[in-house]
Amino acid sequence: MEYLKIRYLLPTLFPLLFSLFSCEEESVNLIDEQIARDEVIIEDFLARNSITNFQKTSNGLYYITLEEGTGGSPTTADSVVIEFTGRLLDGKKFLTTTLTDQPFSFLVDQSISVTLGIHEGIKLMKTGGVTRFIMPTQLSATGNNSIPSNSIHDFEIELVYFE
Repeated sequence: MEYLKIRYLLPTLFPLLFSLFSCEEESVNLIDEQIARDEVIIEDFLARNSITNFQKTSNGLYYITLEEGTGGSPTTADSVVIEFTGRLLDGKKFLTTTLTDQPFSFLVDQSISVTLGIHEGIKLMKTGGVTRFIMPTQLSATGNNSIPSNSIHDFEIELVYFE
């Protein structure tokens, strides 16, 4: 009896499993396409604005050190305090600490209120340093009222201190 159940289930399971794997493959292709589009857009933005002193991480985070800080760099679980302004590539400001006159603090690699790009970038900074980060969509926040989804972000961040 069990043999019959398995015999009848197998033909229906194979197409289901195949469609699940092909959907996963399709999602990976869409992500790869978005990464490639973002890279073209960011490289064009940097060229149009004559920004040549940038560096790029293996995850696709572009950064420009505006002011070198001193001392060490924060690591996972450090508490950091930053001042920042976030813009879209068209210059539209969507988030800043300058309006509240209060710096922002979070735990590196543990705060869900901070984008992957900021978590990655903050570990490249030193206390007192100011860095500009251009974040592709896979490292940026998802859309909300002030931030369109699938947008590239341009953050200028000052690392006030960490502990």
